[in-house]
Amino acid sequence: MLIINTEYLVAPLICRGEFLEQYVEDLRIINEIIDDANIQVFKEYDILSEMGKVDFYPSDSFFKKIISQDKDTRISANDIVRTLYKLINAAPEFSNDIENYDIEWKPQ
Repeated sequence: MLIINTEYLVAPLICRGEFLEQYVEDLRIINEIIDDANIQVFKEYDILSEMGKVDFYPSDSFFKKIISQDKDTRISANDIVRTLYKLINAAPEFSNDIENYDIEWKPQ
């Protein structure tokens, strides 16, 4: 089982241009894994609101500056956003809430 957390999806914002292309390739591979259903892939519970707390909604304006750092890049900001949204929409949410149970002990 693979659980994608908020930090992983926010990571491209701190990437330099040359690392961004590898990151997008990794996202593409995760999307293929989801499509093939080889491994169960989940996203962290309520990931979109968590991304909102750090002012990160996948939009191309965030990535244009990063991409401009690498003149040899083969990806566009639109490619990154499309890949992120595909991943966010394809993976079901995983809740790590722990259920509490009351146990009654019978005297022996």
